[in-house]
Amino acid sequence: MWLIGAVVLLTVLLIWSFVARARKSAADRASANDHSIPFSAERAGDKNESSILSLKAVQLSLASGAPPVPWLLRREDAEAMALLSSYFARAIPTPTSDGRVSVKQTLGHGGPQLELYVPVLSTKSPVAVLTRCWDPGVEDLAARLFFFGAVGGRLASIVKRLGFEREDEPVDKSMTVFRNRRSFARQRAG
Repeated sequence: MWLIGAVVLLTVLLIWSFVARARKSAADRASANDHSIPFSAERAGDKNESSILSLKAVQLSLASGAPPVPWLLRREDAEAMALLSSYFARAIPTPTSDGRVSVKQTLGHGGPQLELYVPVLSTKSPVAVLTRCWDPGVEDLAARLFFFGAVGGRLASIVKRLGFEREDEPVDKSMTVFRNRRSFARQRAG
């Protein structure tokens, strides 16, 4: 008798699990069709707080034809961050090694990203983040450079010389976003 009860209980649990997965999958598909947030500074709910791209933005990109993650950085991305790092190191002299400018590679939702830290400006958060993002207009991965704050003068000319142009309408008004205008071959992870 207890064997029949155990089999019935196991069957009910399997059916309930199947229904729960189907509901979650339907909710994920519905959120993937919402194209209102291409990038996000509001990362509430994301488990990876260091990611400049929200998990939702990456899922939207994948739904619109982006190659599978991780979207890998390229040599020119590291060179661009090294040049920006040297600009900040020269522009803001620091007498101690604690205040030195540094570039750290972290893992975001879309893949690796480079974060530029300038301790004199901010000790806890990066000044700029460079990552690869899906550009549905050209159906390609493009480097995007996110600055936390305004960019002008000499820094703007360096960013332009690196091949980046300002995005027309940033989602977050406290952030300046640049897109690399150079064309790259479509990158496939795999």
